[in-house]
Amino acid sequence: LGLDEMPMAMFDCMMTTICTDRSLPSSLNDYDGSLGPTPYEESQENAGDATAMFERVANVAIKNFTFPYKYNNAAYAKLGMGPLWKEIMANILPIVDSANNPSSGTPPPKLALFSGHDTTLMPILATLGDEVWSGTDWAPYASMLQIEIHEITDSGGGSDFPSGYAFRLIYNGAVLTDKMDGCAADSELCDSQVLAKQVMPFAKYQERDCASTMSAAPHGSPGDGMVKEMKNATEELIAAPGGLWVIVALVFSSMFFGCMLTICLVKRQTRKTHVYRRDSSALGGFSMR
Repeated sequence: LGLDEMPMAMFDCMMTTICTDRSLPSSLNDYDGSLGPTPYEESQENAGDATAMFERVANVAIKNFTFPYKYNNAAYAKLGMGPLWKEIMANILPIVDSANNPSSGTPPPKLALFSGHDTTLMPILATLGDEVWSGTDWAPYASMLQIEIHEITDSGGGSDFPSGYAFRLIYNGAVLTDKMDGCAADSELCDSQVLAKQVMPFAKYQERDCASTMSAAPHGSPGDGMVKEMKNATEELIAAPGGLWVIVALVFSSMFFGCMLTICLVKRQTRKTHVYRRDSSALGGFSMR
């Protein structure tokens, strides 16, 4: 197509075009959705083939967009989804680990619903492990991710579920529990502590990886660390040779430029008022006949 890169906007334009029964450009007019989407890896195997251009372009555009979600052990997705996981786990931990996470007076809900976008589901899946989501499959319309919590009452399963609770992970009807690290192969249930161990290190509202490295007072506001650093920098400047004179010069310079700016603004406003009054006086000399 003569493009150096594939913008995500192209994917949106292509999908809205076919979904509204409009004509595609001739180079892309080979879409056949009867067999479902072609996997990204399969489309790359036939990179020299000029057929199935629609799906190949769509796959490349999706890959460019979703690549950061799984890159570097899903660091980007974990950073972005941390607050959401915090809310999700606030409903789960009081059930599976009530000793360390007692409920705040109100029992956790039997059913908790969270509504999001396709760009919410994909990074959420990416945070659960490398095998849970391919990283190239776009979340279809009306997708749903379910996390079920099961209490294990069968004493025979104690060794597999030491916490006494298990979870089941379901995405669009497919059970993905065994795709998570630490869960047994071909098992639909996995101990709840595996889920907690996977997501709790980044399930945070604050103090995430993007947070400032400046230390704040234990009970102070987030800006206390910055104020302290500015204070230290000022003290170091004063202690340096000639530092006091630099501060004095900055103060007087600020005063001078501030005064000049104020005078200019006042003069401009006065000039506008004078012109308005003069024009009003001139209009007063006319009469209606």
